[in-house]
Amino acid sequence: MTNWGNTDIFSHVFPIFRKPDSPGNYNRKIIDSRNYRHRLPDYRETSTQPTEKLNVSFYPEGGKLVKGLKSKVAFLVTDENGKYIRTEGKVTDKDGNTLCHIQTDNEGRSVFDILPDESTFQLHLTEPNGHEQTFPLPQAEKEGCVMSLNGMAGDEVTVDLHGTESIKNRLLGYSLIHYGKLFTCDTLTIREGFQMKFHRDSLPEGVNQLTVFDSQGQILSERLFFIYPHPHETDSIRITTETPSLSPYGLIKLRVQTQPHASFTFSAMDAATMGNGNQGHIKSYLLLSSEVKGYIRYPEYYFESDDSIHRKAADLLMMTQGWRRYDWKLMTYQKDFGKEIQPIEDKLYLFGRIKTLGKSLPINHIPLKAVLYGNNGIQYGETQTDSTGFYGFDLPDLYGEWNMHITAEVEKKKIFHRYRQAVQPGQAAAFPVRMRSTSLARS
Repeated sequence: MTNWGNTDIFSHVFPIFRKPDSPGNYNRKIIDSRNYRHRLPDYRETSTQPTEKLNVSFYPEGGKLVKGLKSKVAFLVTDENGKYIRTEGKVTDKDGNTLCHIQTDNEGRSVFDILPDESTFQLHLTEPNGHEQTFPLPQAEKEGCVMSLNGMAGDEVTVDLHGTESIKNRLLGYSLIHYGKLFTCDTLTIREGFQMKFHRDSLPEGVNQLTVFDSQGQILSERLFFIYPHPHETDSIRITTETPSLSPYGLIKLRVQTQPHASFTFSAMDAATMGNGNQGHIKSYLLLSSEVKGYIRYPEYYFESDDSIHRKAADLLMMTQGWRRYDWKLMTYQKDFGKEIQPIEDKLYLFGRIKTLGKSLPINHIPLKAVLYGNNGIQYGETQTDSTGFYGFDLPDLYGEWNMHITAEVEKKKIFHRYRQAVQPGQAAAFPVRMRSTSLARS
């Protein structure tokens, strides 16, 4: 996954239990109480000191800006620590003329309309210290299709499509997908414009994905939007427990009562980790959090009401964290993928990087020799660093415990690095992707 960046890499917390007194007896699982009591708190106080640096991410509606076509542009403002910033500012053209004034909400989000042309547009924001910071808007494409979705008022969701001359009068298609399943699809033709209408009650509840594509399957525009789930009689679920007392990792007998033939999902959580309750619930996860990229602060807020304020907040969430864009030339290998960070793992690889302790010592193109020795023999390897000091070895299948010595030679001086990896008998060695840094010194 590192070849595509780290945006899809996630973390997960899992428990580590004490070794059982009797081998194989896991009837009583115990977590080290000292580690549990001295763990970091679930909530950390944030710094009250204002940070000067602002970060802005732009999200053109539908995926990209197109010259000559009016578009919405959502944006997200954070500080250098990733905290959402509530601020205000303006959008200007290349001559400094003010096109509109903007103000972000509590989640650092806002949106404005713009008509891209050959000009260069800029967003000016006021930092917490009062200084002004300028951010250039993304460059607009010469050809393409723009989608404008409006579901703020009434019982209808309207979608307006506009395209450049290369898009007009071409047979296009659209699809509406909900949880990976096709809800509806049809063909369309954009002449001077095209409008679709959907009644809110006819759409699936939760996150919906609307996609416009051409006859080659290339996506021209895509947008996520949220449909508020109205209460239903099947939402009434009653749970009672028949277990008189609770014990750690003990069995609990529950009695669940709901509508006949209803399907439901059950999840149990430790009450000590619930914080103040602003961590969402089953409905918010199934209908929202699981379908949107990134962390959502207060996901239950979008389920409080279906008024204009909550609709606007949900739409800003869809336009920022639900933003999609596809580079089809890259995905279909018509464009160079670039240098691979992580090669295909057809064998064991060991990566590392050398760092110099003296500024005069180079780290680029340094020859390295590795010697691995263990109870099963000795293995040798040679490589050299790249221009930034990174190196890599491909290793044979290793079993048991092995020691590694890496030797680097600079100006006739040799330095050594010793690495030890323990492996259970009968299992192949699984070396870490990144090795501890090796330092170069004259002695």
